[in-house]
Amino acid sequence: MSNNYYETLQVKPDASPEDIQRAYDARNRVLRNLANHNDPQKRSEAEKERTVLELAFKTLKDPANRSAYNLSIGIGGNSGGLVDPTASGNILPFTSLLLGGTPQKTVVPSAPQFQRVDAWICSDCGTANEIKTRFCKKCAKVIGIVCPSCSAVISVDSIHCSACGADIKKTFKQRNEENRLAQEEEKARQAEALRIQRYQQELAARLGPIYEHGKHLTKWKSVATIFLSLIIYPVGILLFLHSFYHAFQIRSIAQTAGDSEYRSLANIIFTIGLILISILVFALCIGFISAMSSGY
Repeated sequence: MSNNYYETLQVKPDASPEDIQRAYDARNRVLRNLANHNDPQKRSEAEKERTVLELAFKTLKDPANRSAYNLSIGIGGNSGGLVDPTASGNILPFTSLLLGGTPQKTVVPSAPQFQRVDAWICSDCGTANEIKTRFCKKCAKVIGIVCPSCSAVISVDSIHCSACGADIKKTFKQRNEENRLAQEEEKARQAEALRIQRYQQELAARLGPIYEHGKHLTKWKSVATIFLSLIIYPVGILLFLHSFYHAFQIRSIAQTAGDSEYRSLANIIFTIGLILISILVFALCIGFISAMSSGY
């Protein structure tokens, strides 16, 4: 990778701004494609070359920076060629004498300090850090940020991401807006959940006495069932047994007397008594089982 910005852009020193722009666009498209290559080494090389390409383009597209850069590499003027001896700031001593003036010292503007492309310089302590470093190794100042579009680590003062070309400020603004909307939706969801919870608590408070009353009713229902099973049903059985006994006596008397009419009536009463006793015994069993299963 060349350190000469003209060689980096593959243009001549006397290239016009339009030629520089076209050369930058063409090379940038190639490097953007290489940034998505399957080979990690090629992606890394493409990102480094794009960093140098960006710096070269920013320097040469500005006339003042280009003039200073040309002087720093020994090229006169903005687009190459010889230095005009009569130009302001470039008057040589012997030229001044020929023009009838007093001897003057040659005024040559100092070359600017260009940004290093092999390291990230901390703006606080001036320490050179490795590229893709998030924090300065000396003062812990943030010198690298994560691109919100592709998650690549870029310089904190970058305008565009060198990996995906995204506008950093615009993308951060969009992400912040998305995060704000997501937080508002989450707050609304939590508020709705809290409202439902409070409603359920109020409903439970209102229905609590009714539920307790229902529990008491269930308890007394069990008590009543047991009472019927253990007291009323046996009494009924005794009464029917008593009736059954009298029916049996009538049946016996009818057989003794030899009256067929009374004997038939006694048999009917006897059969009905057996059926009623069976029903009562069955009801007693059902009631007792129901009382026990109610949990009393």
